[in-house]
Amino acid sequence: MSIGQSTRLALAGMQKIERAIMDEMRARRMVVNSAVFSWNRGQGVIAALPDPVPMDVRVGTRHVSATWPRVCLQDPRNCVDRSDVQAEIDRIVDKLTPAD
Repeated sequence: MSIGQSTRLALAGMQKIERAIMDEMRARRMVVNSAVFSWNRGQGVIAALPDPVPMDVRVGTRHVSATWPRVCLQDPRNCVDRSDVQAEIDRIVDKLTPAD
């Protein structure tokens, strides 16, 4: 797999994870957009993506960090279906949403 293909797949995986987090937050009546996410310490995809890829999410005063294995990001079709990934998404959403 070329570097370009690897990067495109990783980007697709990142977007799928972002959408899953936004969907879960929306279900809890919190609307966020992709601006709350920072990948790869804000360096974008121009910088080489490390393994694992760091992600920060900031909503108001709440902040959560996570790391995602590249192997997960490069399989965006199945990424969110993995139980470890879904557990991490749930952890992020729990920390970002206020307790009722």
